[in-house]
Amino acid sequence: MPIRPFISTPLPWLTMLAGKFFSKKNKENTKDDNQPKLSERAKLYLLPRSLKFTKEGKRFIVLLILIGIAAINTGNNLLYLVVAMLLSLIVISGFMSEATLRKLHAKREAPRYAFKGIVRPIRIRVFNFKKYFPSFSFLIAESENQGFTSSGAYAPKLDAKKEKLLINDYTFKKRGVAKLHALTIKTRFPFGLFIKGKTILQDAEVLVYPEIREITPENINASGQVSKDNKDIFFARKESSGELRGVRDYLSTDEARRIHWRALARTGNLLLKEFEDETEKKILIIFSNTSGKDLRGKEEREKAFEESVTQAASLTVYYINNGFSVGLKTISKKISPSTGDSAFHLILSTLAMIEPEGKGEPSVRVLTL
Repeated sequence: MPIRPFISTPLPWLTMLAGKFFSKKNKENTKDDNQPKLSERAKLYLLPRSLKFTKEGKRFIVLLILIGIAAINTGNNLLYLVVAMLLSLIVISGFMSEATLRKLHAKREAPRYAFKGIVRPIRIRVFNFKKYFPSFSFLIAESENQGFTSSGAYAPKLDAKKEKLLINDYTFKKRGVAKLHALTIKTRFPFGLFIKGKTILQDAEVLVYPEIREITPENINASGQVSKDNKDIFFARKESSGELRGVRDYLSTDEARRIHWRALARTGNLLLKEFEDETEKKILIIFSNTSGKDLRGKEEREKAFEESVTQAASLTVYYINNGFSVGLKTISKKISPSTGDSAFHLILSTLAMIEPEGKGEPSVRVLTL
């Protein structure tokens, strides 16, 4: 008889004890700076099943021990029968939970990108390769939640030879590359005494874009200062030298010195003069990605830098959505202005991986070209 199914099915407590023993070795072999990953040696120690007691299961075991002690002290045959019945429930629980997890497989369809702080639904396909028996009441979740959280995807039943599409909601806490290593299928079936699980190794990477905040014309005043959360951004506007093309309604983002005062006196409406060289709307976001040496602590410097990254990303999304051709200039890199999805993903992927360079206060400003 193979030893692995024998341990994981009728004697679930052996799985739990062995899991605790080998998990220490796994942790020693999976240390990394930010995203721990199972090494080849750690994979050899990966047990076919994991097991832990539920709250009800702990109470059940305590009750079993108390009745067992009473049976030994009194020699009452009825108490021995009760103990035997309780032990049989544990064995039955092991067999039925194993039947649920056996030949059950899951595949994650990881997206190419996500946004920091925004819930990203990710599809998980579950396959039941058993010929005759369905799987009942199981939950699929990430085995490691480093830098993100996931809600888990629950399925009450999956028939034999069937597949089901489940949705697992992920929320990423840090920008950059998020690494997903393994899925765990867990079940409390049938009695809820234990949570048995199986791990499916499945590496994937998701590029996490910076957090995006809403920017509207209403929170940008006439002098170019951005109020509320984006108060540190300012605009440097190019002087207009072309012929007068016409006038349009004045916006709060426009400069007051270009108001058409004669039209204001004649019509009573605020209108803005437009010139021929303004027909193509080009924006260059200048991001001074310095480390912020004047800030006191490391945590404060990191917070200020991340705030600047968020501001640059938010402006990128705002101007691209409004039809501008947007570019990005950092200390060591320059992206020429462009429009559409290509500029959107190119700039945001750059901001997702950007790191501080040099010393000084980080800052963001926008230059119209």
